[in-house]
Amino acid sequence: MRNPRERERRRAAERTLPINPVSPTERPFDGHERTVGLLRQMSDASRRTLLDAVAETDAQLSDQLSREVYLFGDLVQLDDRDMARLTHTVSRADRELFALALRSCSARLKLRILQSLPSVARDQIRYKMETMGQRRLSHVEQAQHRIVEIAKVLATDGHIRLFPSDPDDPFV
Repeated sequence: MRNPRERERRRAAERTLPINPVSPTERPFDGHERTVGLLRQMSDASRRTLLDAVAETDAQLSDQLSREVYLFGDLVQLDDRDMARLTHTVSRADRELFALALRSCSARLKLRILQSLPSVARDQIRYKMETMGQRRLSHVEQAQHRIVEIAKVLATDGHIRLFPSDPDDPFV
């Protein structure tokens, strides 16, 4: 900018423009998505405290946030002991739940879950997956959510750690 007046005029124009204009190439700000991202980065204790506080004023929002914070795909992060405890608990409750839930997940998670099961249970689940035919995606997601709910109960009781990389509670 050669001219000081031009520079001052440009600064004045910038002050009148919105701070974060949304152009056709930018996504609008999504507070819900941002909140879920922040909750996923928090320690488990802090996350539970915040979700409990939200539940006091809006139980439906707390439940929705909790559903989006804890995802079925995140179970791949469990260590071997925690995965074994989860698969044991779920297979005791309902083996068909695994057969349905594993229809739509990453190959890595499917392998981790199947490897943590005893060979008889693993064979039964594979057989059910091969013979059950097509299922609605909503039923698969429901089964995955039920497994995540079981994992959340185990985590709340202190039997497993859902997010092993908790910054407030490091391993020593």
